[in-house]
Amino acid sequence: MYWQSLADVYTKGVTNNNYNTNLDREWQSLSDVYSEATVSIKFSDDEVHEINLSDIYARKVLGYASFTEESLYELITRWARTGGWRDYAVKRISEQINSILNETFPDKINNPVEIKKIAKEIRAIIAFKKRQNAFSNFVTSRGSDIFKVLKIPGVQTLSDNRFLSALCQIDLSEGKVNVGPGEVAITLFTEATNPKKGDLHVEGIGEIELKGYDGRIGKGETERTILRGVINKAVDVESIERTQTALFTQIQNLKAMHIDNRMLEFKCITPHNRIFKILDAIYKSSNIKDFLEKTNSQDFTKGESSKLINTLNGCQPKNQDEYLIGFKDAAKQLIELAYKIHGYKLGKEIPQFKTYFSTDIIDGDTKLNTIFKYIKSQVTDNIKGLIAEYYAKMPAESIVGAITIANYQQDEKFSYIIFANTLPSVIEGGTLPCEVIGAFSNSYEDNLRLILDSIKDLSFTPNADRGGFQVQYKGASPASPLATDTLPSEGERLNIAI
Repeated sequence: MYWQSLADVYTKGVTNNNYNTNLDREWQSLSDVYSEATVSIKFSDDEVHEINLSDIYARKVLGYASFTEESLYELITRWARTGGWRDYAVKRISEQINSILNETFPDKINNPVEIKKIAKEIRAIIAFKKRQNAFSNFVTSRGSDIFKVLKIPGVQTLSDNRFLSALCQIDLSEGKVNVGPGEVAITLFTEATNPKKGDLHVEGIGEIELKGYDGRIGKGETERTILRGVINKAVDVESIERTQTALFTQIQNLKAMHIDNRMLEFKCITPHNRIFKILDAIYKSSNIKDFLEKTNSQDFTKGESSKLINTLNGCQPKNQDEYLIGFKDAAKQLIELAYKIHGYKLGKEIPQFKTYFSTDIIDGDTKLNTIFKYIKSQVTDNIKGLIAEYYAKMPAESIVGAITIANYQQDEKFSYIIFANTLPSVIEGGTLPCEVIGAFSNSYEDNLRLILDSIKDLSFTPNADRGGFQVQYKGASPASPLATDTLPSEGERLNIAI
């Protein structure tokens, strides 16, 4: 048997189209990435051999050359496993971390000395997270910036904001479950792990839900039916028509006093421009049905209505006739009334949800009874009183959003829920602001009050298609310091024995 280089084996196999050995078949499987890297090996007798390896294997060789016990990629994989992820997710996470390191530190990742430093930091993080309760303390003290628990004293390269921000934006699907931004980073740097059910798990606390920006709460046919009933009917068809008719009566009164074809005596109005056509359609409408046929809802969106009013603000009459001056204010009111009328048309989720709870046509008890329908627990007098108390000082969507969170907690039994602002523009600034809500108990009423007291920086958008609400945390970047009991002692910094 004679010595033969891997390169020779590969070349011979390709030339003879001969793939009879396991080694040949391995080279064939790597043929699409052949020559990505050339590795030179010099033996003790000065014999030098060069071989071509795929990039991933070449980096493993580089990791071994840094005198680590395992390659950097293998170490990254071990790091990912400490987060409790299943094999499929571990592979995806490891690949993404490797890619982030290459993109963030292109000079360091090809330097054996720097690789050794990165490997040392990873080992320090693995050792550190096993002995610390950083995330537990953060959650129970209701911290406001997740980034702070990812900053481990003594870790420099892997505490770089660019690396952490990219790590926080990792998201992937594990089976049928979506893994959102922030979850992976938290499991890598803290004692939190990815459980079989839910987002995060911490010993002594239990399940913790993490919702990124625009995360959805609430689902199921019950919520969807109620929400569609509110949105698609707004009140009900009869009430919509009554409201539209009442608004159109105001238009008729304005027309009788201020609107006629003398509008052409304004410098900015001609028989052919848009504002004349819109006002003329309103002027010629004899009833609400006629109005809806002659006018286009696209002309009366919030943005378009603002443009029309701004045009009128800058519009000057050709003379200072008092009638013309009165017309200008009346025309602006007409635009505002037309916007309201079209806002009552079906199919607008947010405006219609708000319309339902703001219209004077529906009495307060009916509105409250609609809110009560969302409650999955027994609707006691205490809960009714609680909702009435907060309904007097909060928008309806926030009240229903709070109820939806309480329902969600009752179903899933998580101990805390975190709403974070995971917008890339925010994360890249070196912060991950959030609102932590909890700890929850077995009392629906107590949990609901806790939620209502905690959602001032959350906004809720109804989701008619899937039910529930999209939630956005809009709090400012927090300035509060991390609780001192989350910080390690001097002996537990990076220079601990690893």
